Amino acid sequence: MRLVRNSLELSASQLAAHATNGVVYVNALDSDLEIVDATTLIGGVSVTGVSASDEICIEVEDGALDIGSTILANNDIFLEADGDVILGASVIGGTSLPNVGITSVNGDIVDAGGNIDAVNLALSAGDDIGVDSTGAASPIDFDADSLAASAGGDINLNKMGGGNLSVLDHTVKSGTIVGITGGGDLDLDAGDGLIVIRSGGEIDGLEIAASQLAVSAAEGDVTINDIDSTDLEIVEATTLLGGAVDGVTAGGDINLATDGELTVTTNLEADGDICLDVDELDLRAGIESTGGNDIAVRSVGDILLGNGADRTLVSNGGTISLEAGGNIVNRNGDNLDIDADDGLVILTGGRFVGQNVAGAALQISASQLAASSSMNGDVAVEAIGPSDLEIVEATTLKGGVVVTGVEADNNVSLTVENGSLNIQEDILAGRDLILEANDDVTVAARVKTGRDEAIHITAVNGDIINGGGRIEGHDLGLSAAGDIGVDSSGAASPIVVDVTALAAEAGNDINLQAVGGVRISDIFGIDGVQGGATWTLPRTPESSSSRTPFG
Repeated sequence: MRLVRNSLELSASQLAAHATNGVVYVNALDSDLEIVDATTLIGGVSVTGVSASDEICIEVEDGALDIGSTILANNDIFLEADGDVILGASVIGGTSLPNVGITSVNGDIVDAGGNIDAVNLALSAGDDIGVDSTGAASPIDFDADSLAASAGGDINLNKMGGGNLSVLDHTVKSGTIVGITGGGDLDLDAGDGLIVIRSGGEIDGLEIAASQLAVSAAEGDVTINDIDSTDLEIVEATTLLGGAVDGVTAGGDINLATDGELTVTTNLEADGDICLDVDELDLRAGIESTGGNDIAVRSVGDILLGNGADRTLVSNGGTISLEAGGNIVNRNGDNLDIDADDGLVILTGGRFVGQNVAGAALQISASQLAASSSMNGDVAVEAIGPSDLEIVEATTLKGGVVVTGVEADNNVSLTVENGSLNIQEDILAGRDLILEANDDVTVAARVKTGRDEAIHITAVNGDIINGGGRIEGHDLGLSAAGDIGVDSSGAASPIVVDVTALAAEAGNDINLQAVGGVRISDIFGIDGVQGGATWTLPRTPESSSSRTPFG
């Protein structure tokens, strides 16, 4: 509590005061108090509002404080009322790092056309901050370098004058306000400026308008909604008091929504879940859930992964779910884009989810994958982590979209560099389809391409295993270092194929069951059938076809 000695106690409804070489300390005891302009009765001196060369402290013990004229000090200003504080004129603090603290203990801080000019500003209200006389939202205009605000209800603030804004801890007459907290909606407009927030607790339900943001909430969640259409950039910044804030960090969850593009130029990190709901996402630095929790991104437009940065999205075992109305784009070359460790990755794109061109596939580390694209787009994924990859059905974390297996209107390309590919849900492509694993490929669901398109399945150092699925397409090429058409124990188990032309090569046996006639061909550089072949249906005479993928 700020102790003010030698305050002038008065019983009055209006006040005008000026201290040429000192302070103004006033305690209004038993009524509302209005700050006005007045003229002294003896000297005829005009007094405009309340002004002092040093501090001003005004307390209204049992009523409202109506600021109808300017309050101006060369040092700190502390205003406190049991009822409303009505801001109808300017409150102007000094310029040498002073504080302006305004408190409505049991009421509102009401916008009545005034504004606040301070270096450090603290606002506190039992009810709302920034409403009009009817209680409707009406942002209070202020110009400050640093802010703290607390309300039992809503907070509506509008920063004027440009420049950056730090949200820190600051004093009011009867205590300290920590960061920005409210029991209702929180709305902070900084225009095209930078907002820097450093808090020991959570930042919950804050609505902002800004062009740059840096946030640290060491012990709690961060929930922020950027409500204007201006693009927002996550940056590294320094608070007014010199503390560094590196990107957006939280001891709990991060929930960030924007109406414009979100650009992440420095790390975004949380111990809990991370949820981004944006117009478009441009990732130039990392996003990580250090506690092994989930990461969910939903974008109206594109999701652009990396700008040379490795491990752009890291969940440490949690699910990573990306939903793009446009494309999911790899800008990392062969670097790792999505690292879920042994977790699940879910990808949906309005068009491309990676592309089937050199260096454009998405590099992931995960044990499970569900992915889909539409509007004539590709799905191209390279699993470069240490584990096997299973194709599954999953539901996106943000939009609740069910994604079954892997599906694309155009090409599908899946590569598992260091393990096996286990196809437990359908893989469907409108055009060509390439599947490759360093170890086994298990076909336990339907693998299907367009009517006149090609499928190429390769088990570089393992078997192509029949798990009860089937392969459907026009041209089919199968390659395995071990067997083609065996069960998990290695016993013969023919894979059902419904194709027009076939080429297969294996280090050991080939066991296939053809639906109808099939032509043995030269496809993908595979010369007919090479290995011990077992057929359960007749096949047509060999002929020649030189089909290459994506040709």
